[in-house]
Amino acid sequence: MESAFYGLMRLGSCLEVDVGYLGCQNDVLQLVDIWCSGREMCEVSVPNEDLNDANKACTVRGLPLFLEVEYSCVTGKYIIINNGHR
Repeated sequence: MESAFYGLMRLGSCLEVDVGYLGCQNDVLQLVDIWCSGREMCEVSVPNEDLNDANKACTVRGLPLFLEVEYSCVTGKYIIINNGHR
């Protein structure tokens, strides 16, 4: 996981007019990292109670909140540890 932000980031297809709250977002990388890092697949529902708790400052009734995540997929490696047993 490289970054994860939850809030009212920018104008888009779901929010076409700036009502004065755009740019309000919180860093939720620690939460998303716990949920998703090291997994082949990850799904996070939005809205999400844990994300909402981390983002109370940006909650505006009637405005949708968005989760924006940047990540990189890396090839895993298997490590076989031999503790002297054959």
